[in-house]
Amino acid sequence: QAAELENAQLNIVGDGSYLADVKAWVERNHVSGVVFHGRRPYNEMYDILSQSDALVLPLISQEGIDKTEPFKIQSYLQAGKPILGILNGAGREIIEENNLGLCVSPDDVNEIAEGFQRMVPLVQDPKNDVSAAASNLMKTRFNKQEIVKRITNHLVVK
Repeated sequence: QAAELENAQLNIVGDGSYLADVKAWVERNHVSGVVFHGRRPYNEMYDILSQSDALVLPLISQEGIDKTEPFKIQSYLQAGKPILGILNGAGREIIEENNLGLCVSPDDVNEIAEGFQRMVPLVQDPKNDVSAAASNLMKTRFNKQEIVKRITNHLVVK
């Protein structure tokens, strides 16, 4: 699988908390195939995500963060691509329970590296239909009208 990763390109979009550290590590270790695009307008993100073979959703592991569903996951679902979740908690549950990709611990560098390698066959598998699962999730769990209806039904006293 190492040969398959030689031609891979990791596109990093955004300006997250650890961007400077990641850039320094890539430079220090002479890692090829990593492109930093910087912060991009929200209206460009769908095109960027849909042109990718797989998406990476990294999130540090902290008690409060682990309990939240990352807002970014909805954009990833719209793109319908396999997700490598480098996270714990609620976001990890969404990815795993809905077969949207695979997840690894954000606290284990070796597991993260293995996760990238495990994504190659997942992306290349024609039977892996993440887009259908993602579309279904957008119609149900993340559908504004459905959410309002469920909340209203819950609040209405019969």
